[in-house]
Amino acid sequence: MHFLSLGRLRHFPKIPFEEAVAAAKLISAKLPNPVLCLSGGLDSEAMALAFLAAKIKFSAAIMNLENGLNDYDIAVAKEFCTHHGIKFQEIHVPALKILESGEHLDIAATYRTLSPERASFILFLQQIEGNPVIGGEILRKECVGGIINYCGPKDRDFSYWRYLSQNKIAGVPYFHYYTPELAFSFMAHTKISQPELEAVDWSGRHREFYEHKLSIYREAGFPIAESDLRLQKWHGFEGLKNKIDAHYQSQNAYAENFRKPLEENPIYDLNQILLVDDDDPIAQKILIGK
Repeated sequence: MHFLSLGRLRHFPKIPFEEAVAAAKLISAKLPNPVLCLSGGLDSEAMALAFLAAKIKFSAAIMNLENGLNDYDIAVAKEFCTHHGIKFQEIHVPALKILESGEHLDIAATYRTLSPERASFILFLQQIEGNPVIGGEILRKECVGGIINYCGPKDRDFSYWRYLSQNKIAGVPYFHYYTPELAFSFMAHTKISQPELEAVDWSGRHREFYEHKLSIYREAGFPIAESDLRLQKWHGFEGLKNKIDAHYQSQNAYAENFRKPLEENPIYDLNQILLVDDDDPIAQKILIGK
């Protein structure tokens, strides 16, 4: 069982964009050289918009998989950086070579993750010059197989935290949880907590999920631009998975050859409990209902 404690809320959250700007300012006070990891997705772009609004000096890092396997993804991140005059490092990660050589196995075991994608991302983090700041998902409810649960950081997500901690690197592994107020702000101020949405299973509905998530971020105050390229994205490694499946002429080749071997690692994220203080009236009000 994996337990996550977000801490006690100091005040009822402001709208998410304002809480994100406040979190960016707190981070800038602790990190001398913040480097935002931009994937081309909504979560990392929202983080960057908060840093821009806070008028904080920062740069970005963008992971480039070989042979253009994620060009559709990073094109959005590059365009964002160019538009806003953000200096960025483009870091090349030979993910296919890493998987075929088995290098990802040791990384996954060391930092405890079931994901070959996360192992590749840790190799990306190793090459960043500065203090890495990773966006991560926002707190929401999810429905998989008819079971509703909170979609927050799980044990596997803390592989980035373990990497930073074990290597004594100052950074932020999960921006959208940097303060409890920011984490709870989406539940407090957007339609994301409405009963008719919390029971929706988004599996296999990439376009609908993207449009839904974009509407949430805009409702939360983030001036995020729409991009058709994001309709191809789910986790950013689609191109790599498709290439491997095509090579082995099997739709399950990627999972069987590179994900399944990681299942022997001791991961405890199948069940997760979101912990808040029982006597925290703000958190209870948000979670139980307004």
